[in-house]
Amino acid sequence: MLRLTQSLRTLSLISNNAARTAVVRTPVQLRAFASTPTILKTAASPKATKPKAKKVKKSKPVKTEAQLAKAAERKEKKKAELKEKKVKELTQLKKDLKEAIRKPVKRSGFNLFVSENYDTDLKETVNRYTYLTEPEKDDYKERVKVLNDKKLAEYLEGKPKKPISSYAKFTKENYATYKADSLVETSKILKNQWNQLTPEEKKSYSAVNFDAAAYKAQLKAWKEKRLAAYLAEKAIQNGKRRGASKAKKE
Repeated sequence: MLRLTQSLRTLSLISNNAARTAVVRTPVQLRAFASTPTILKTAASPKATKPKAKKVKKSKPVKTEAQLAKAAERKEKKKAELKEKKVKELTQLKKDLKEAIRKPVKRSGFNLFVSENYDTDLKETVNRYTYLTEPEKDDYKERVKVLNDKKLAEYLEGKPKKPISSYAKFTKENYATYKADSLVETSKILKNQWNQLTPEEKKSYSAVNFDAAAYKAQLKAWKEKRLAAYLAEKAIQNGKRRGASKAKKE
């Protein structure tokens, strides 16, 4: 009986403690709690993407036979014009190269005066030269001699020397031996003597240690150098003529 009474007391104490610790809510709090919506966290769903529209290639309009023929005609015309242009450029280049490698012609004092004083009227320039005094003309002669020597030196600079031919060497070495009354007669005798030589004898007059490939390369380089110098001088002279012509018009 004593044990039962103690157990009831213990149970009563536990119940009283639980009642004191419990949260007491008022009727207003209960109504507010009931009306608050519960927020549920959900995983964000991916945005829906629209499929890309396929690019439709525009079909080219079909050309008529007349249009095709006209296009072909234009193409051929352009091709012919380009070919003609290249031919003209090549022709001009050949002319320039021919002038560039040509041995300089000796100029006179009169030539120098005209080149320095030409003003689109050649007749007027020539008349002006006639009025120069003799000392003035001599001055042009002396100056042009210096220029001629300079031009010749520039021409010969770097020019490879080609060895003389076998026949030329034979002629040079035997000219005094077969010299006749005239140059024509001497040439005939030398030619006859040359024809009587054997191939081995003719070969003995050939150049020794001549490198044909090296000579060809040196000659090409020299021609290119001469052409560049000629074109530069040509551009300067053309500029002077255009300037004189413009000044004359003004």
